[in-house]
Amino acid sequence: MSSVPNAPDRRQEALSPRQQEVCDLIVEGLTSKAIAERLGTTVHTVKAHRAEVMRRMGVDSVAELVRVCLAERDTNARVNVLPPAQAPQIEGPIRVLVVEDQPLFRDMLTSSLAAFGHVVRSLENGRELERVFDEFQPHIILLDVNLNADENGLDLAVRIRRRSRCGVVFMSSNGRVEDRVAALERGADAYFVKPISFVELNMALRNLVQRLH
Repeated sequence: MSSVPNAPDRRQEALSPRQQEVCDLIVEGLTSKAIAERLGTTVHTVKAHRAEVMRRMGVDSVAELVRVCLAERDTNARVNVLPPAQAPQIEGPIRVLVVEDQPLFRDMLTSSLAAFGHVVRSLENGRELERVFDEFQPHIILLDVNLNADENGLDLAVRIRRRSRCGVVFMSSNGRVEDRVAALERGADAYFVKPISFVELNMALRNLVQRLH
């Protein structure tokens, strides 16, 4: 018997067009300041829209909002299932290890990747990197370039490359060419400049795993 796809979740239909715009940009990973600049409005207005979006969606945090919206997108997409020849060829979930020192962004990133179906573990810094890495055996590690005054993602990448050929993806608010080159010299497979589109990041991770495996 063929399975019937789940009915689409309609909660986002309660949002106004402007609220939907703000919601989509939050899911893309943009900050309130970046959203305000994109929409030509103030940060105060964006925060007011965000609060109303969260109220209408029935969530208590931005991380939960991102998770719910991505889960809705996934459910809605399953209504029109791709033919087998077009479906992604990845078998099983991708294991992603996140090393990011900013709690809010770390939680949003972890929730978003989990909503896309990945298995995610996160660390605030590199102190337990080797132990967690050996236990978790990630396919990909996401590294913040500037963790704190004592360490950075570039140094951690060197340590990782001594142990594994897993995918290494850098995240940074700095997009200078010399920083990208430094990351590539240390074995980076990709470099994302914050704010990061979680949708693009998900596709990049899937493509990277296909290429590496």
